Amino acid sequence: MTKNPITVPGKTPIFRIEQIFRERKIWSLIIEDSGKLIGIVTKSDLKYRSRHKSPKAPAFAIMTRNMITIKPDNDVDYAISLILKKNINGIPVVENGRLCGIITRYDIRTKYDMPDKSRGNGTQTKPGEKRGFIRRLKDDLNAIFIKYIISPLKWSYHNDTIKFLALIALYLGIIGFSIVGIGSFFWIVFFQNRVIPGGEQTPIELFMILFGFFAIVLFIGVMILMQKQQRSQGKIDSLPSIEETPLNDSINSHKFKIALSFSGKYRVLVEDIAFRIREELGNNTVFYDDFYKAHLAQPNLDLLLQKIYKDNSKLNVIFLSSDYEDKEWCGIEFRAIRELIKTGNASNIMLLKLGEVNVKGLFSIDGYLDVRNMSSLEISNHIIDRIRGLK
Repeated sequence: MTKNPITVPGKTPIFRIEQIFRERKIWSLIIEDSGKLIGIVTKSDLKYRSRHKSPKAPAFAIMTRNMITIKPDNDVDYAISLILKKNINGIPVVENGRLCGIITRYDIRTKYDMPDKSRGNGTQTKPGEKRGFIRRLKDDLNAIFIKYIISPLKWSYHNDTIKFLALIALYLGIIGFSIVGIGSFFWIVFFQNRVIPGGEQTPIELFMILFGFFAIVLFIGVMILMQKQQRSQGKIDSLPSIEETPLNDSINSHKFKIALSFSGKYRVLVEDIAFRIREELGNNTVFYDDFYKAHLAQPNLDLLLQKIYKDNSKLNVIFLSSDYEDKEWCGIEFRAIRELIKTGNASNIMLLKLGEVNVKGLFSIDGYLDVRNMSSLEISNHIIDRIRGLK
C-alpha cells in the first residue's frame, strides 16, 4: 500500500490535475471534500471524459464516483482479484471513512508479479510462467493495435465525428500506401514493361495515380489531427500558470498568513498541502517557495527567508523530519523560528512531525502534531484551524 496518496479537492480544475499527473508521474488522484472520500480521477477519466470540458472545469465533472474500496486488513489476494475483475488501476484503502492509502496495479505487479491486464486483450500469465517469443510478440502487437487504433476510433466515433473521419483518412492513407508500395515493388521485379490489355498505360502509371490519391488522403487526416491537437494544447497553455502567484508589492514587505518550512524529501506532500491552504485562504497567503520562484531569485536570500519566517508570517508551520536539521536552507529558516521562541512568540509556530526527530532547540515539553498517518487534506485542515484560532 502507498501511504499518504496525493489527494485534491473536488473543485480542483482539470488543467491542474493534468499538471499533477505530468509532474508526479502518477495514474490516479483521490478526490476528497470536507475530509470525505468522494471519487477518483484516473488518466483514463482525464483522457476520455475531459474532451468536451473546459480546462477550468472542476474534478467533479470527470471523476469516477462510487469507487471500489478495501480495508487495511483485507489480504493481497482479494485486492488482486478486484483489480483484475474490475480492470481498474488502483483501489483506495479506507478505514472508518478515513483514507489510509492506495493499492495500485503497479505496486502489486512489482511485488507479486501480477499480470498487467491493461496491456493488450487482458491475456494473463501465471506467476512463474514464461511466455515464448511468438506469444510475447503477438500480445505486444495486439496491445499496440488496441491502444493506438481501436481505442481512439471507438472514443472518437461516440464523441468527436471530425476526429473519427480524420482517423479513418489517416488509417486509409497508411494502408493504401502500404498496399500500393508492395504491389508496385512486385510488379517492377516480376512483371516489368507489361501493358494493361486494351490500353496503353502500364500498371506503374496507375500505381503513381494511386500513390497520389492516398498521399492526399493521408495528408488531410494528418493535418486535421495536428490542428485539433494544437487547439487542445493551446487551451491548456493559454491559461495562467498556477505555480507563480503575482504580488502587488515586494516579497520583502509582503505579509503572509502561513509560511511552510520543510525538507525537500517531502516536497510532494507539502506542495499538495500548500495548494489546499491557498485555495481556502486565497492567493498570496501561503509562503511556499515554488509559488515565488521569480521573487526569490535575488542576492542575500538567506536574509530574506529569515525575515519572511520571523517578521512577515503570521504562522510558521515546520515539517520536522529526520533530515530537517541537516538541510542547509532548513537551518537558515529555523534560526528565525528559534528567535520567535526566544522573544515569546511561540504561538506563531506550529510543529508537525513526519518522523522521529531530534532538532536542537526543541525539547520534549514542546507540543507536536504527529502527521505521519494523516492525509494531506487532514493536515491542511489542521493548519487552517490553527491560523483561524490566532488573533
